[in-house]
Amino acid sequence: MEVSQATIQFETFQDARKDKKAIGENLEDDKPKPVTTNDDVGAFVSNHMRELFDRAGLKTVDSDGAVTIKGEVKQFFVREAATYKSEVAVRLTLVSREGRTLWSGLASGDASRFGRSYKLENYYEVLSDAIVNTVSSMLESAEFQRALTGP
Repeated sequence: MEVSQATIQFETFQDARKDKKAIGENLEDDKPKPVTTNDDVGAFVSNHMRELFDRAGLKTVDSDGAVTIKGEVKQFFVREAATYKSEVAVRLTLVSREGRTLWSGLASGDASRFGRSYKLENYYEVLSDAIVNTVSSMLESAEFQRALTGP
């Protein structure tokens, strides 16, 4: 991947899910046990994605970026049965400084892992893994790369 030299600003993503508290469920018993959070899922996802962009060698900034990434979290959920399985989906829009849309699309990723039953840290780990996979697929997308290097 050619690393873009464009400065990238992340807006805090909006949480567009119906149930903003629900992040998972344990399906090991007859009656599913819910897993909820009081955290701002949109902020969690955008902050995590920004960190991953930084680690990938892209230059992120707090303000006045050459491009801005806006997002709406559509899916952020874990189903736990024998393993933890997570799905993350974010509708992203890459916008130029002038406000022109350079790229728009749905970025998604999933992950699974083993862990002790009904442990919050395992839910967060597998959701974080899914965000890593989401960013990885974005950065591998030629279309997204062109939009990043275009302005």
